Amino acid sequence: MSPFLRAYFSRLGWTGEPDVSIDTLRELHLQHNSAIPFENLDVLLPREIHLDDRALEEKLIAARRGGYCFL
Repeated sequence: MSPFLRAYFSRLGWTGEPDVSIDTLRELHLQHNSAIPFENLDVLLPREIHLDDRALEEKLIAARRGGYCFL
């Protein structure tokens, strides 16, 4: 398992087996929605929004901030 997946599962508090199944996908989806809220601090401050893999990993995993939601 990659270091990113280990960190992501830890952030979610998920301890299940990472098998490829619809049940695992449902479980991860619920855990993600429970553990990582939406937040728009960067929009309000205003800061530039970065949606590349590295920036999202830094924001959601390392900084333990919420996801981006802006309509």
